[in-house]
Amino acid sequence: MRESGSGCSEVGQALLVLDDAVPRWISVDERLPVEHENVAVMFDDGGYATAWAAYWHGARSDFAKWMFALDEIGEERTVTHWMPLPSAPEVGR
Repeated sequence: MRESGSGCSEVGQALLVLDDAVPRWISVDERLPVEHENVAVMFDDGGYATAWAAYWHGARSDFAKWMFALDEIGEERTVTHWMPLPSAPEVGR
């Protein structure tokens, strides 16, 4: 039987670092993305799209609306969560 020791705490630390590195859905009630940052958004009906947040005169506290990459999304859809998009792949990989 293996005894628990420093190896367990090292694995635990590695898992915490990995957990922080994995993108998660963020509730719009918790916070909103930086203006004009492309993000994935989830709608209240379970659909999703790519969008960015627009703010009045750049004031982060004065949210204006979501802007969608596709015109047919429509403004009547309610965004509940968002997530940062991953970085683009390196060329040649």
